Amino acid sequence: MNDVYDYRALAAEQGVSRPFEILCQMPPASRRLIARALRLRLPPTDPDRSGRDAEAWAIINCDLKGLQARTHHIFEQLSPFARNNNWWEIVTRTARWLGVSFYPGVKEEEVERLVFEWLATRFDAELDDETRAALARITETNPELCRALASMRLSDAAMRAVLAAIALASVERGRSIEEGATTANGWIEEHLGRSWTTPITRSLELLRSCTTEIYETWLARPVVGLGALTSRRGAFAATLAVIYFHDLIDRTIDELAHAGV
Repeated sequence: MNDVYDYRALAAEQGVSRPFEILCQMPPASRRLIARALRLRLPPTDPDRSGRDAEAWAIINCDLKGLQARTHHIFEQLSPFARNNNWWEIVTRTARWLGVSFYPGVKEEEVERLVFEWLATRFDAELDDETRAALARITETNPELCRALASMRLSDAAMRAVLAAIALASVERGRSIEEGATTANGWIEEHLGRSWTTPITRSLELLRSCTTEIYETWLARPVVGLGALTSRRGAFAATLAVIYFHDLIDRTIDELAHAGV
């Protein structure tokens, strides 16, 4: 199993190539965050390609705690003949847990989007007035970043969930969300400047550079709005949202770069 291609072959064989490739593209810190949220231990690896693949496979395939195992029904857990779930089964079972409706024939990416938007809506609903005021400042000061988020076809609630995560990640211990917004604005201005003409791809690349901080905020609040669902299921659903969002940024950058935007 030490060969990098073994993990890829296993992912293809078990129908989980999509999450495997996305996890491989994430920064190591993001994979560590996901592993901590799922309460699993990543294998000791070197930060090379083989190590990256081993970590991605552990998140997917770890006994009892990986993405496949967490969506097994009880009879599947007990049967020695049950196979591991593929990605379609993982995302659709998660959607059903959350009560998210979808058409049976849609692509798995669409089900991922529905799960992401479901969680983003509930994250947004829990934001207090102080945080919303801070978000208004970020939105007013950084139109180029908002245009970039709009290019990803996110709902208003999802855009606020992203911006709130950036602001909350900027809050140090003992500081207010208002100070966090000021810090976030300074960081964005430093990298983009105050211009309406900043290329959207540049704004998206800035967003990609702080995904680990965004994910840390989301994964730290996995049970927001989940009602009777356990925190373990909440963390699992948030993990799927993170995987979708990471791929969405990369795909949007590629599409816009190809179009010369």
